[in-house]
Amino acid sequence: MGLLSGGYGAVVTFFYAISDPSGYTVAEVSTLSALILMAHALPIESKISKLLGVDFFKTIFFRLFSAILIIRISFFIHIYAKASKLLSGVVGALYYLLK
Repeated sequence: MGLLSGGYGAVVTFFYAISDPSGYTVAEVSTLSALILMAHALPIESKISKLLGVDFFKTIFFRLFSAILIIRISFFIHIYAKASKLLSGVVGALYYLLK
């Protein structure tokens, strides 16, 4: 969602997804957050970069490559976290905690 629409659309979708009581683990949320952070609003920001003189496709390639690299690194973090029971807690939306 965030790759095309921007960070705000991704955050809304993200909070809707984690409102499920079964929820996501902290490790999964960290991975999704890093992906949204690195590769959000690709068409818009790449067009702005092109106007500033940076090649459109190089910008998209760099940001998608960085997002894929983050996913690969997160896979190893996932293996470590699963083996050590680190980051295995379920994440809940803040507004559910305040009820």
